[in-house]
Formats: sequence, structure tokens, C-alpha cells
Amino acid sequence: MSDVIGRVVNFLLSPLYTNIIVPQDYAIFILIYSYVAIAQLFFVCGIDAAFLRFYPDKNEDKNKIWGTTLVASAIIPIFAGSVLWIFREQVGFLVTGSTNHTNLISLTVGFLVFDSLGLIILNKFRGEEKALSYSSFKLINVFLTVVLNIVLVYFMKMGIEGIFLANFIASFIVFLLTIPVLLKNLSFDFSLEKFKEMMTYGLPYLPSSISVVLLDTIDRYFLMYYRSESEVGIYGAVYKYGLLSALFVIAFKRSWKPFVIARYEQPNSGKMFSEIFTFFSLFLASLFLFVLYFVGEIVKIPIPFTNGFLLGKEYWEGSKIIPIVLLGYISFGFYSYLIAGMYITKNSKGLLSITFLSLFVNIIANFLLIPKFGYVGAAWSTFIAYLIQPIVTYPITQKFYPIPYDLKTFAKIISLTALFSLPILVFELNLWQKIGCFLATETFLLYPFLKDRNLKGLFRT
Repeated sequence: MSDVIGRVVNFLLSPLYTNIIVPQDYAIFILIYSYVAIAQLFFVCGIDAAFLRFYPDKNEDKNKIWGTTLVASAIIPIFAGSVLWIFREQVGFLVTGSTNHTNLISLTVGFLVFDSLGLIILNKFRGEEKALSYSSFKLINVFLTVVLNIVLVYFMKMGIEGIFLANFIASFIVFLLTIPVLLKNLSFDFSLEKFKEMMTYGLPYLPSSISVVLLDTIDRYFLMYYRSESEVGIYGAVYKYGLLSALFVIAFKRSWKPFVIARYEQPNSGKMFSEIFTFFSLFLASLFLFVLYFVGEIVKIPIPFTNGFLLGKEYWEGSKIIPIVLLGYISFGFYSYLIAGMYITKNSKGLLSITFLSLFVNIIANFLLIPKFGYVGAAWSTFIAYLIQPIVTYPITQKFYPIPYDLKTFAKIISLTALFSLPILVFELNLWQKIGCFLATETFLLYPFLKDRNLKGLFRT
């Protein structure tokens, strides 16, 4: 839950950024944070995943696992941070195409190191199922980040440097807060043999994780190369609004796996999963239509007591890609649903290949579409890449664990959603016309599918 809250807060800072920072400057922030998403994977090197797998195991020596993790989790980020700091000028040029942002790279390296060091204790909380302690530290970080951003970016007018400084200070303070807990649990019971075993488990996660991150970020660099900093800034800012719309998909993905594993042995579980898929599809169709019809009004909502809007004026032109970004995450939602068969049969060998295929398609689509269509092409490229995932996954998972999905109903939902999208795409509608069309489309979309279904009884199947 704290991670989802963190995403919401990150979105809530977007109006602050887009009303104060111009797209050209915001592009630098977007490019560096795209690099951060990949760099932070190398600051932990899978040791966090390995700890959460080994530590709860009753057959493992907890003291040895903790001691090994503690030593490794301290050495790896300090070493990685030292290397990046030494070459910070070269890294800055590689990431932004300029050597004028070395100070931002230094701050970035700093909060990456402190975030990774603070993660040591947070992972121990997770391994011991201390959800309250884990969430408390995460929320403190979120609170500090928001307050410091408001002070440094809004009041002190520090621009993007204020964003990086706020994150650095927040990470440093949270790390200081973890030190007393760290000292109470200090252990140097390091085992080289156990370290090798844990890294053998954790490192294979890196290629998949890197591919997932690249799938979401590589288009920024295509935009920078083929178009302009301004387009990078607009695209990066508006993309977050599409991501907010997709928070339901992200939250659903987190809860779907334990739900499936807990119920797959029940009688008629396949029918239950099929029915839930229909409701899931209906909800996503309604969400998409709502965003498609009202995105123009939503981004122009004024922020009370300021002269700003939910999305800064200089970024309004990019709001047209929000429904496209949402379509990508809807496709990802279907993919997350369909891999239920892999959860149940513990056969996940194909997941990495599917991720690599999506990344390959994304790169090719970016290469073809971005030079001509700019950030609109980037949005479509991401959608196409995510669409590949459920299309490829469906026949594979049906071999492992067949689920009798109602494909005719699903096809009707997709067709009706496309049909009901036409009024807003073809005609210039005012707000009241949009409201009328949307309510009418929802009635015709939902009523035929819900009138004979018992939602309450579904989960008792």
C-alpha cells in the first residue's frame, strides 16, 4: 500500500513541477530519472529479492542470511556509488547529452546510495512481516519528499535542482532514522558460500527487471535524439497522468497472484476466474472511456489558491496521449491476469522471453514512429509493446492451466468500447455533450453484461 501511496504522491507533485518548470528543463529531470530507474537495480543486484526468498525459509540459518545480506547490502551500493561519482561528468553527458548537469548527477548518486542503505532495514521488516514498521518508514520518506519539494521548488524557486536536493535530503534523513534499528540488529556473520547462493538466485532477476524498466523509459532517449528536449519534457510529464489512471491495474496485479493461488483448487475455480475476467474487462473499458472523454477537462482543473492547473499550460498539448498510455497499462493488466496459469503451475520460464519480445517490439516501434510523430509515436509504441504481452501469453498459459474465458463476450466489450469512442474522436463536443454521451455509452456497455450476473455470488464459487 505504501508503494501505491508513493506513486500517488509522485503524481501529486506533477502539478507543482509542470506549473513552475518549463518542458526543456523538465526533460533533464525525466532523462536522469529514467537512468535512476536502471541504476538502482545495480545498487542492490538482486540481493533484496534473495533475502526475501531465503530469510523466511525455516530451513535457513536466519543469522547467517541476515549477516550476509547486511554486509553485501552495505558494500554493493557504496562501491556502485563511488564508481558513478568518480565518472559523474561522463555519466551526465551520457544521460543528458551535456556536461552541465554534473551537480544533479552527484545528488542522484547520493540519494541512490542512501536509499539502498536504508533498504537494508526495510527488507528486514518485510522479511519479518512487520508491515507497519515498513510502511511507516516509506511514508516518512514520502512526507519528507513532498514537504521538501514544496519548500525548494515552489517557495525557493530552485527548479529541477530543488527536486534532486529534496530527494537527497529525504533519503539521507530516512537513512539516519534506520541507523538505531540497524545498530540493534548489527551482525557480521558473513558467509561467502551463502552469498554466492543468494546471488545465484538474485542476479537472474536483473535482465528481466532491466527489460521492464527499459520498456517504460527508453522512448525518452529516442525522443531526445530524434526530436527535442521540449517533447521529452511534455511526454515525461503527461505520461505520469496516464500512469495514475492505471493505478487500479497496478494494485490489481499485486493482489491477483495471492488470490489465484489461494483459490485455484476450489471446485469450478476456472469458471470463477473467467467471470472475474469479464468484470475486469468491463471495468477497464469504463475507465478508458472516462479518461478518453474527460481528459481535456481534468488536466485543466485549477489548483485552489494558485494560478496553476492540474497540468501546467505548457504541457496541455500532450494530454491527448494520456488515453493511449492508459491503453498500454490496460494491456499490461490483461497480461497480469492471464499469467495466472504460470503462477499455479510454477512454470515461469516463458516470462523473460515475453518481456524481451515486448522490449524488442518497443525499440522497433520507437525507431519507426518517433521521428515522424514525436511523443504521440512514443505513446503508441509503448501501447503496441504492452499489447504484445497478452497476445503471446494467452496460448502459452492455456496449455499450462486452461481457463474457459468467455472470448465472445470479451470481443463484444472491445468492439463496443471502440464504437463508443467514436463520438469524442470524430466530433467536437462540449462538456454537457460529453457527459451525456459518456452516460449513454456506460449504460449500453454495462447493462447487457451485468443484468444476468451475480457479482456477490461470484467470489463464493
